[in-house]
Amino acid sequence: MKLSELLKMIDGNWHGEFVRFVQEGEASDDFLAYLDANRDCQKAVDMAFEAQARGLEDLGQALCAHVPVEEDGEPDVQKAVHSMSMLKPSQRDAVMKQLGHMNQRLTEPREH
Repeated sequence: MKLSELLKMIDGNWHGEFVRFVQEGEASDDFLAYLDANRDCQKAVDMAFEAQARGLEDLGQALCAHVPVEEDGEPDVQKAVHSMSMLKPSQRDAVMKQLGHMNQRLTEPREH
């Protein structure tokens, strides 16, 4: 579900607060009172957080597929960053573009 669809579930006066809450985790006391009292708003927040969680899982899987693993099974992020720095500019740009797409999926809930 896209952000625009979630916003349809929220009173227009609260759109900015809703976006701030799901993206930054911060909200005014008035918005929190609205959230506490409004089931549609609660559902929209739940849906947004579920989409963000899926996006984080996708990002984690993508990173694990490309990050070298140390002998103890832990990811070697330092080697991954070094490897990326050794790429040609066009390759590095492609990687950054892919990360940008992943970031967009994190910040905007998916359609079901």
